[in-house]
Amino acid sequence: MEAGFMELALRPEAVRAAYLSRVARANAHDPYFIRPGQSGVLWGTDLACQNGPMLSPQMYRDLFLEGFSQRIASAKSHGQKVVKHMCGNNWPLLDMMVEAGIDCYQSIQQSAGMDIAKVQEQYKDKFVVWGGVPVEYLIGGSMQDVRRAVQKVMTEVAPKGRFIFGTSHSVAVGTQYDNFMAMLDELAHYL
Repeated sequence: MEAGFMELALRPEAVRAAYLSRVARANAHDPYFIRPGQSGVLWGTDLACQNGPMLSPQMYRDLFLEGFSQRIASAKSHGQKVVKHMCGNNWPLLDMMVEAGIDCYQSIQQSAGMDIAKVQEQYKDKFVVWGGVPVEYLIGGSMQDVRRAVQKVMTEVAPKGRFIFGTSHSVAVGTQYDNFMAMLDELAHYL
């Protein structure tokens, strides 16, 4: 990772050129990899950590936004919806994600300052929000913590639409069985 950040700092144009080359290659492969009946793609490269983006928003714009926008356009030209997984505090990048054309923001991490209700309110007509239960609760919280999180998201976010229920990340190794089952049980009250 350190070597990659050094390349970004010392040779940004080389990084940008390499990225655009990889984007062109991936776009050329889309007709072969997007299967009949498939309706979406989910890309999982994280762009931020707890305190904010790993790159300045301007550096992301200069080096990666054009290529990411091209990647999204290619997927959409094949009838796909684009889901972007982004853990961490992504507030400074969300407008660029809209500009690029994402359809859904997955992995909205409350512990990094990303309140799903606020994201939904600010971007309700731009993309769908996916999340609601902090994965930290599934791993180290109580069943009551999990149930309260489900109640909160199902009463504050779900009624406003453009919402997919889920966890703040993928369901992670270390998730407690009882907490996972409490999440499903509580969700069943709203279905």
